[in-house]
Amino acid sequence: MAAALTTLAVALLAYLLGRSTLPLFVGRSVEPPGPVLQLELLLGNALLSIIGLLLAETGQFALRWVVGIAILVCTIGFAVRASRPEHPGTPSYDSRDAVGIALLIAGYLWAFPPFDTSLFGLDSSLYLASGVHIAEHGSLVIHDPTVALIPLAERVQWFPLYHPESNTPPFLRVGGGLLLADLASDRVLPAFQPLLSVWVAIFSAIGGDQAMAAPITYFGALFLWAFATFMAALAGPWAAGVAVGLLTSLVPQYWYSRFPMPEIPSEYFLWGGLWVGSLSLSSGARRLGALSGLAIGVAGLMRLDMLIHVGAALALWTALARRQSWPAGRGFAPALLLMAAYALVHQLWFPTHYFAEMSPRLLIVRDYLRSHHLLTFGVAGFVVLAVAMAAVMLTESGLADGAGVLRAALRLAALAAFTTYAVAIVATAWPDVTTNLAWLRLYAGWPLGVAAAIGVPLWVRRARNSAQRFVLVFGLLATAQLFFYPPVSPQPLWAIRRFLRIALPVATMAAALPLISLAERGRWLLSVLALVLMAAFGPRLAFTYRQPGYQNTMAYVRSIGAQVPRGAVIVGDPAFFAESQLHIALWITRDAPAYFLAGTMTDSLRALRTAMRDRPMFWIGPTDRPPPVVTGNLKLVRVASYTFTVAARRMEPYDERDDLGLREISLAMYRVDLDPT
Repeated sequence: MAAALTTLAVALLAYLLGRSTLPLFVGRSVEPPGPVLQLELLLGNALLSIIGLLLAETGQFALRWVVGIAILVCTIGFAVRASRPEHPGTPSYDSRDAVGIALLIAGYLWAFPPFDTSLFGLDSSLYLASGVHIAEHGSLVIHDPTVALIPLAERVQWFPLYHPESNTPPFLRVGGGLLLADLASDRVLPAFQPLLSVWVAIFSAIGGDQAMAAPITYFGALFLWAFATFMAALAGPWAAGVAVGLLTSLVPQYWYSRFPMPEIPSEYFLWGGLWVGSLSLSSGARRLGALSGLAIGVAGLMRLDMLIHVGAALALWTALARRQSWPAGRGFAPALLLMAAYALVHQLWFPTHYFAEMSPRLLIVRDYLRSHHLLTFGVAGFVVLAVAMAAVMLTESGLADGAGVLRAALRLAALAAFTTYAVAIVATAWPDVTTNLAWLRLYAGWPLGVAAAIGVPLWVRRARNSAQRFVLVFGLLATAQLFFYPPVSPQPLWAIRRFLRIALPVATMAAALPLISLAERGRWLLSVLALVLMAAFGPRLAFTYRQPGYQNTMAYVRSIGAQVPRGAVIVGDPAFFAESQLHIALWITRDAPAYFLAGTMTDSLRALRTAMRDRPMFWIGPTDRPPPVVTGNLKLVRVASYTFTVAARRMEPYDERDDLGLREISLAMYRVDLDPT
């Protein structure tokens, strides 16, 4: 109940933000754009994302500030509307909004309840823990006072480089995704983009532990509405219904609408932005292009690689598409560029592991271009000079006007940018076609792939504006790129999420088109048979994954943490901590910095215990793995034991079995002391 009520409260706040500011993005249009409620929620959620992230970046996050700034924005928005009576105002609601609300409720119930992945959730555990930290401490930064207690020369032994091959920071503070940007600082950051954690903080601040994972079902339901609306604009409401049915039957869409990861929120803002871009062209409300760019930019704040996908597709589109075919209305490019700049500045001030991961690849591209003399000043200068001279000659001779030359230069620049991107992908990664196809067969099915291939030319024929055609190019390009990069841990259910945001929605849309085409020709039976074939001989289906999982894990963390004084130091078995993420959860909930130490590392444990001085220290590990051997003045005093059970999905490398299993956990906790005698 807490999760549902919190979701309703957040949706109301987003609605008020959108309601008050949407007229600034609409202007006058040929026909009223809609569904209006969907536009308001998209704008409100985007603004709420930016408000929350800015507060967390400045260390001022608190629910009262989030609500207060939201109320201030609403007041300004309504005041601007009242001061401009000639303004067209907000379009009115209609039946599409009622249908959308029904779809939202159905989508929320479909993905409810969200999983509490505080334990055994891989990266998801860190997103939740980081959100709880933001809610309780108001900042993205986690300050670790124990770093200063370790001599500077010894810190590199405790905190190795996150990417050793890059030989550049950040450093791994502890396994599980916490980083140190500088060994001389106590400033610890999560390894991943923090926007999902900001949403976790908002929900946690309102509804507590019972609501902290609820953003994932909220965004999962919102995405289904955006997806359906885009498809309805492309091919009609029946096609939208078929596409939604196909997509919600797929395990990845269902699983990650319950399992907190940034893919689903990023998917929502992306497809919301793509839909608004199409709407800005079809309705004539050209200023909605700014909302499209804003929403896609927020998708990039949620997952940084989204901006790379979008940027590459826009470069290719600009280079090859005909004139006057921009995929959104006025304001799209400035809004998107502004959000991309914000994402870059955020990355500089709050570095994640992505920069260190990308640096070696960028160096490879640089060396490749240098080897072909493409970065030599003489060659590059000659090319620029030749192009400039040709432009001047064409303009002076009257063969081309200045605007035409500028457009040609823009096309050349876009083509050069896309070529550089393609070289970067091909030169720094290798395609794993077999493995990726095996995962797609498992979770999407070959019949859907065949239907999608048939649907591509139908998409081209049905597309009503450049935005809808751009989405097809975008989807095909991103899908091809995903066969090369990014690398991902090869657990099938874990890895398939890379295809979730772009490839699977585009594939299900394309697959729905031939089914609808058959029905439109009166061949209903053949259409139904094709749909049955896609389900019967296709992928694993979502309804088989309805079993409860990851229940009460934060309650277990709180119970274990009750034995740990605030500010203590947690030490434990690396294998168990890396698998369970218990150390991250205890650090966040008890302000107890964690260290990995195997049971055989007695000397290291003694050195760490000495360095921590008066801070209490506890070693935690499974009872079937022995604690460190006590030698010399080192003492281990058993203080507690804890036993619990967690139902979690199997996620093993290259293992197609992703069945639900019960983990029987039995832990022992020891106080680590030094005998002064």
